[in-house]
Amino acid sequence: YQHHIHPHFNDALELYYPDASRPLSMMNPSTSLNNSKAWPSALVNCNKDMMILPLDVMQDLIGNRKLLSGIEIRLVDNSPRAVRNFLRKPGLPGEYLLKDKYLQNPEVYKMIKYEKFAIYMILIFVIIIIAFNIFGSLSMLMIEKEEDMESLMAMGATRRQISDVFLLEGWMVSLLGMFVGLVAGLTLTWLQQSTGLIKVPGTYPPLAYPVVISFQDILFTFVGVGAIGFMTAFFKSRYGRR
Repeated sequence: YQHHIHPHFNDALELYYPDASRPLSMMNPSTSLNNSKAWPSALVNCNKDMMILPLDVMQDLIGNRKLLSGIEIRLVDNSPRAVRNFLRKPGLPGEYLLKDKYLQNPEVYKMIKYEKFAIYMILIFVIIIIAFNIFGSLSMLMIEKEEDMESLMAMGATRRQISDVFLLEGWMVSLLGMFVGLVAGLTLTWLQQSTGLIKVPGTYPPLAYPVVISFQDILFTFVGVGAIGFMTAFFKSRYGRR
């Protein structure tokens, strides 16, 4: 749309490219250019000002039917490592540079990793604040159950056994909250993948915000929240009452 191009033009686009095999003519520069025609079939919204042409059209423009600068491979079974190892086998003809999507756009994926780390640290900070509520709830519960604890100790229970009860209860509260949060997050992620509820602003046509469920992210969340909940309950149950 920026170049006022629409699919299914009545007339083809005329493309020109300098011909390296012919000298530049100052009298008639158009004789030093190769030209080809192409019909636009679709518009792609991307951050770069680019045009995707068929291989034969581009080879006609540059005047070399044998020149090929790159090959893009799209995998169906999601096994890029196996394909990468196969293409790196010795004995394949020619020299080539092999790049996956991460090597083609290193800045973008580095920024995504930094954003994920920042969001994870914000999550940990929020969980630490919530841990003070668990600490206070355990404190009130221990005060409320003071007489019951004395009865259990009179029946032969040790102080360690009684503290283990509060440790387990405090940890189960944090694990229950984490489980509910994970289920809600996974449900929203699945809805986004299947229906595209949230759209990327400023795109035409509207594109759904891409999300993916990663087992590694779930594991990090489980370990971080579970560790903070355990340490909070452990500190209160062991050292909160003497």
